[in-house]
Amino acid sequence: MSISLLTEIFRDHQLAVLTIIALCAVALKSYASRANNALPPGPPSKPLLGNILGLMPKKDWSELSLHKERYGILVFFHGFGSNILLINSMDVMRDLLEKKANVMSNRPQLTVACELFGAGQTMAHLDYGEEWRVQRKLAHIALSQGAVTAYHPVIEDLTAIFCLQLLDDPARLFQLVRLTTGRLILAITYGLSVAEADDEYITLAEFTLKTMGEAVAPGAYITDVFPILKHLPSWIPYQRRILEIGAVWENLATKPFNHVKRQMEQGKALPSLVYHLLSENLEHGDLARFEHRVKWAAGSMYGGNVETIGSTLLTCIYLLMANPDKQRLAQKEIDELIGAGLLPVIADQQKLPYVNAVIKEAMRWSPAVPMGFPRCSSEDEVYRGYTIPKGTYVFPVVWSNVKYNHREFIPERFLDPGVSVTDPSLYSFGFGRRICPGKFLADEQLFIFLSTILATFNLEPPADGIPELQYNVKSVLSYPLPFDCRIVPRSDARAQLLRSRAAQSSV
Repeated sequence: MSISLLTEIFRDHQLAVLTIIALCAVALKSYASRANNALPPGPPSKPLLGNILGLMPKKDWSELSLHKERYGILVFFHGFGSNILLINSMDVMRDLLEKKANVMSNRPQLTVACELFGAGQTMAHLDYGEEWRVQRKLAHIALSQGAVTAYHPVIEDLTAIFCLQLLDDPARLFQLVRLTTGRLILAITYGLSVAEADDEYITLAEFTLKTMGEAVAPGAYITDVFPILKHLPSWIPYQRRILEIGAVWENLATKPFNHVKRQMEQGKALPSLVYHLLSENLEHGDLARFEHRVKWAAGSMYGGNVETIGSTLLTCIYLLMANPDKQRLAQKEIDELIGAGLLPVIADQQKLPYVNAVIKEAMRWSPAVPMGFPRCSSEDEVYRGYTIPKGTYVFPVVWSNVKYNHREFIPERFLDPGVSVTDPSLYSFGFGRRICPGKFLADEQLFIFLSTILATFNLEPPADGIPELQYNVKSVLSYPLPFDCRIVPRSDARAQLLRSRAAQSSV
């Protein structure tokens, strides 16, 4: 083969050739590393590829439990330059993610998602350090248990509008859930009205959320394996697409933030997380740095809220449709403790323990983030005789283990003091230093959404029977795929009560 021919092949297929060469180098490095360390057990490896292709489920998130059955509490995957550890025990999650937080509090710094998309500036993706601590403090100020009470009127208004739209067009359940959760987080974060959110931001935010969910899944982009590929010229379609998505991310964080600043200058800003933080101006002196931090702390809110709230709410709806006896118990509690002539409000949450148990059981039955929020080890760590190499992505598989069959729907388990069961709120929002600051807001949103639905509607299966519930497994976020459900007003009086309440909304 002539030199000229080799040169031509390289010029025409340089990305593929570079990828093959880099794969070989990564495989040799990985082999040398494994030869000198006792790594946790995992599936058999293949040359060059490792065993990482067997990590993600194919049809259902429950497949993750098979890794524990076959290999134990710690399961190790490697390939394409990455090491991934699955943790399948709550005790081990606490040991590593809380007690070993000094080396287990970083986030995976994916080249595409964090650097090229720009998500590395958000609190959710920042490594543990000064910048993260400041953004976390800002979020805590605006989302503490006391602070979120300021958002109750907005949440209750949007819940009434959501249920009214559901009353008028129940076939749009899935679209309305995503629309409403998006409206809500944009209203709380930026003070945007329903019209402003729908016209300018919802579509932009949904696109951004979808691309990010896919980008952080293991093995999503070859550039994460070989960061040098980030320097590819922008005329290559693969690279051009990445840069286009990155521009969208920047726009999503900047555009609504600047909207709040303009409204404040004009004296027309509505109460919101950003308005509250900018008004406080906690960093006297460097205003540009402070505004940057507020912008990206706020920019973390949409993805962390819309997917998790929407997933859990839709799972609740499906499970109550499929278990009418549990649905009737929840409705009976609402009727007896709230009354037929009133709709629930957030202040009623402590009065309705069974409704709260339904939400917890749905969170246990299908966690919105089945593999948990990943960490990244900042140095080598030895645990139970196994070495966890520096740079390993650590996933807490938050599938709850209780004495009941996993797929049984039993809210009562959370009301029975004789049953040993882990409260999903202890793991659904992360661990240790990186617990999600929005947990109080999420808890209240889920309660008011579900309690208002149950007060107003019966959830019934379609004529051809209860459909199978399936989830998207192509992203690290688990979101139900559309299913049919008959949403029927419980009575004309309840429908009219809802219309009257929605008419009072001011968002």
